[in-house]
Amino acid sequence: LLNGCINDVPSSRIVLGSVNAPDWRKVATKACYEPVKKLLRQALRRFPRAVVVYSGYYPFYTQTQLGTHILRAVEDELLCADEPNASDCREKNDAEVAPGVVRSKEWHEGSNAAISKAIDEIQVEFPKRKIGFATIALDVDDGYGSADSKLWHVIERDDAHDQRLDDCKDTKREAKKGSKKRFGIYCHRAAVLHPNRAGAKLYTKAIRKELEELMPEPETLDTDK
Repeated sequence: LLNGCINDVPSSRIVLGSVNAPDWRKVATKACYEPVKKLLRQALRRFPRAVVVYSGYYPFYTQTQLGTHILRAVEDELLCADEPNASDCREKNDAEVAPGVVRSKEWHEGSNAAISKAIDEIQVEFPKRKIGFATIALDVDDGYGSADSKLWHVIERDDAHDQRLDDCKDTKREAKKGSKKRFGIYCHRAAVLHPNRAGAKLYTKAIRKELEELMPEPETLDTDK
């Protein structure tokens, strides 16, 4: 089971945006095509009998209950602060697709396309090997900010929170002086926008689906013959 490529972006640029507003599909292609292809090739050579399933990513924000996700309130204040009729401005702003929704959609679709292309080309190099791609889709009310979100929220503690804090203590001691405070934030909030329990079930379902196609159950043997 393999996953990866978003850490090379990094993910915070997708979540919070960027001053230069890059083409997120190009960013996804750069991070998720050649590097994934290289990883798959290495894995297939190192594990000659392995069945490989690569799991994809998901959009952080979906076009859900407008006004609920992490950036909407900030956008309202920044864009409408100097408007004579602030309430009308906020209403108009909230009716637009939020930039975060657009960025995460482009990342999701771009990374899926790049990973899929890498898998298809590696499959040609290793025609006898079994390689699957577990794609993850979030419904309209599954993104960050929804009551039915499949992702951890800022105010929530995930199941590994306490263990992670213990593991972070030694790392924080070794950190440079200027970055010690950031370690506390990272450790406490590391789960934000990662799949919660419901999101983990989506991943489990997608991975099992790929395994069932790659490794179908053998037919029951007739012991009377």
